[in-house]
Amino acid sequence: FPSHDMARGLCKWAKSAQELNKDQADFCLDWANQVRSKLSDEDAIWLDWDAVAVLRRMENYENASQVLSSVLKLKKSEFWVWAEAARIYQFDQKDLALACFCKAMLCKTEEKFLVTAHFDFAKLLISLEMFDEASFEINQSIKIRNENQWKLPDELNRLTQNSWFDPDKKELKLAKEFYEEHASDALS
Repeated sequence: FPSHDMARGLCKWAKSAQELNKDQADFCLDWANQVRSKLSDEDAIWLDWDAVAVLRRMENYENASQVLSSVLKLKKSEFWVWAEAARIYQFDQKDLALACFCKAMLCKTEEKFLVTAHFDFAKLLISLEMFDEASFEINQSIKIRNENQWKLPDELNRLTQNSWFDPDKKELKLAKEFYEEHASDALS
């Protein structure tokens, strides 16, 4: 089904293009919508996933969350779909974003795949002034990066310079309790 591949290719390009204007994004999304209308949810999952990224990049969070809901239905045990939901909701529904990040952290996956989710979650927690929890997420992100010999981003290093940052917040059991307490508030 070549137009499916073309639609995905366009969305992937739009997702990562250095500069993207509204007309270009709309063109990609229109193509994706035309192809999408001919597919089942099951067949469209990756096309929807790509479209969500373009919508989020264009700050169209409402449509991004609508499209993401079809992916969530099929992939609700995958951390990446919950982390993406959190990234979409963090601007206008911070409590829901918090719940989605918690849900992501409770999904079964290799710890190294959560490195960016921990970092993004820390930034949300900082905006909510939940500094102990943010410190834990920062420490997790640093730990994973060190274990995998990955570079620490400058922004992550800068966060450790804040007066509220606690390098000793590393208690996974407490974090899991926090995740479990808040994850139930996520969409399902």
